[in-house]
Amino acid sequence: VRFSSSEDKFAPEYWKNSPDVLEFEYVKVINGYTKSGIDAALEPGASITGDLKDSAGRNPVTDDVEVWALRLSTNSSWVEGQRYLAHHDAIRHAKVDPDGTYRLAGLPEGTYRLSFSVKSAQQTTFYHGGATEWGLAERLSLKAGQHLAGLTTTLPCGESQAVLCESTVAVKAKPKKKRQVSFSLAVKSDKSAVGGKVAIYRGKKKVKTVRLNEKGKATVKLVRQPRGKHKYSIRYLGSKTAKPAAKKISVRIKK
Repeated sequence: VRFSSSEDKFAPEYWKNSPDVLEFEYVKVINGYTKSGIDAALEPGASITGDLKDSAGRNPVTDDVEVWALRLSTNSSWVEGQRYLAHHDAIRHAKVDPDGTYRLAGLPEGTYRLSFSVKSAQQTTFYHGGATEWGLAERLSLKAGQHLAGLTTTLPCGESQAVLCESTVAVKAKPKKKRQVSFSLAVKSDKSAVGGKVAIYRGKKKVKTVRLNEKGKATVKLVRQPRGKHKYSIRYLGSKTAKPAAKKISVRIKK
């Protein structure tokens, strides 16, 4: 027998103070007889509020993220806890708002892990604390009626994720004689080197396109450049995991 309230301020429970479906006790009934004494006193519900950010610390660009509060039963392991996904009485879930905030309320006392599900990214799942695996997720302990606020979770970026990683371009220019200039390029995304192509523009004219090596770097030599001072734009074209990015630099071409 499950007891619940339409108000989030109370936590649901099963008969004999069992908080979830893995710990409840059966009520035996006989046809034609009334079973009495099946009473309950609901505890104040705990709640969790927080926000979801992308790798750059901004609100996520996706609006199809759900957050789930998964509670560990005292009679089960975390692996068994995955069965909770089939029982809404053992977990709480909510949709993350477009501004990145969420609220989970009416939670029984216990230890939880927060799971985030992104439908648009092939049902990608990640956990609060930066983990992408169930067993590594951060544990959150709640007392009856406690409000846990201010949690910030980072939305993973990259291939098969909801958002692409931010990219940065670093460039050094070395003018040489006979109207030549050499560029040393390096592109990183989420602090790691990335692959892909880089296009070099002088003003609005594209003068060359090169492919980055496995370290996210490339060296480019341009010849027969116009004399004088020019602005070059180094444009990383992006990849399956990283956003495009650009860097401008002024170079004085020698005779």
